[in-house]
Amino acid sequence: MTSRQPTISSIIIVGAGPSGLLLALLLAELSPRPEITILDAAPTLNEAPRATHYGSPAIQLFRKAGILAEIRRDGYMPEKICWRKLDGERICGYDRSLLHDGGLDGDGLTVYWVGRLCALLERELKTRTGVGVKWGHKVTSLKSGLHRDDTCATIEVQTPDGNGVTSYTADYIVGCDGGNSTMRRLMFGQRNFPGFSWDVPIVATNTIIDLDRFGWEDTQFVIGREHWFMAARIGAHEDPKQNIWRISYGEKAGLSNEELMQRQEMKFEQMLPGHPKEYKVLNKSPYRVHQRCVEKMRVGRLLLAADAAHLCNPFGGLGLTGGIVDVGALMQCFEGMQKGVADDDILDVYCEVQRKMWHDIINPVSTANIKRLYMQDPETALADDEMLQLIKKAETDLELSRELQSAGNIVWQTGSRSRTPAARTPQNRSGTASPAPQNAGTQSPRQDGGRQQQQNNVWSQRSSSIGGSNGQPKNEQSVEVKAEQQHTPANGFNAADVKASLARVPVPATYKAAEISGGGKGAWGAKPNHMANNQPFFVQLAKQIATLEGGG
Repeated sequence: MTSRQPTISSIIIVGAGPSGLLLALLLAELSPRPEITILDAAPTLNEAPRATHYGSPAIQLFRKAGILAEIRRDGYMPEKICWRKLDGERICGYDRSLLHDGGLDGDGLTVYWVGRLCALLERELKTRTGVGVKWGHKVTSLKSGLHRDDTCATIEVQTPDGNGVTSYTADYIVGCDGGNSTMRRLMFGQRNFPGFSWDVPIVATNTIIDLDRFGWEDTQFVIGREHWFMAARIGAHEDPKQNIWRISYGEKAGLSNEELMQRQEMKFEQMLPGHPKEYKVLNKSPYRVHQRCVEKMRVGRLLLAADAAHLCNPFGGLGLTGGIVDVGALMQCFEGMQKGVADDDILDVYCEVQRKMWHDIINPVSTANIKRLYMQDPETALADDEMLQLIKKAETDLELSRELQSAGNIVWQTGSRSRTPAARTPQNRSGTASPAPQNAGTQSPRQDGGRQQQQNNVWSQRSSSIGGSNGQPKNEQSVEVKAEQQHTPANGFNAADVKASLARVPVPATYKAAEISGGGKGAWGAKPNHMANNQPFFVQLAKQIATLEGGG
């Protein structure tokens, strides 16, 4: 490919959350630097309890942005993760200290509140570049940019002074405006966000409480039919009584936000060890969880990233890390265009690779993670769930523990390799969470419109030249979807078949229909946690990892 002149003079980012602010900070390093405008409808940063855990791809990008030192200074790196029954009995767990180095050279899992991250990013952006967020600027309409032949993209924005609307124009507009994205709605309509919503709402809290006296570890996932939750230490303190914990728990379907908030004290007393009444809830927020992904992350001169493009439940931390992976991939596309070594078609590759990452990894793994918590009997979980069995075995086999904890990185790194020529491929920095197949049970998530969802071809209307086509929810979301455009995830997750799929020559990929409670063929075994050849997934994955590490 011959060298070209820089093609980007201006970019508008809609949404000043972690993904939008990080993208702006990275774009500011381009040479020549494009004009960067950041718009957000909110009056200031969002302080609601949100994501806290960052996997290796996020850490790599933080290092590139020059903010990792402060994150590691003020955050911490959790080491022990386990699964428990409601009575506190430990089922199994693993020690992440076997994997990571706490220094800046390490890419290990790191805890840092997303509110602090946004404040850090906003401050660094202003200090380094003079670029500030235009708070209270609400996008109201889209004037141009939907078509290939548009020379720019223009949006109309309502300003906080109430003096009507102002037009903003740029070469590209990137929507990073979260699960209720206005940009997505303007691009695809109010009801087009394929996927489904879970029946069960989640309540997330940041709470000062002493759980160390019960021998609890950095993170525990508690399995139960009625009470199920995650308790993760997110603010380590020398005095255990001052530790801050993220306690996120599932609730009954059909409750209003007000009812959910009123039930919090009762839930804590019934589900937490010691039936506590003395603790301090710093903040709490109920929200609905979804598994959704747009049909296209790029249309004309408009792009979507992070929660604006795709959503998943919070268990496993795949939503935040997956959004940051989007930012890294999109940034490298813009960098290639600015250096003249890639043309506009590279943005189609961004769309293809990131959507495939969601469908093949983020969606099935996060789905398995939440189902593991409340769709099985905690008394028989270890006997029924082969993943838990393997983790239990790894407690006395350190090499197996390393292999299991590295499995997610290997899968995501493989998933980041585009099947298109390298010159056009964004180098994805990818992820962390280990695959987590689930013995699903029989309960299904809510299907929109009360009907079983039908699956579409996930590569519809791909461009013939490049193989491409032409975001945590804030509180409660009301996302409506056309039933014929919905996607239903399968239960198990087979990394080996995903790897093989990614290595193939570009062809349209079709998802086969599968019942939520049953298995499938190909990449989805007929039996939970098994591959199509009926071999146990994790056992075979561990063997493959050992072979790869041995140079075989």
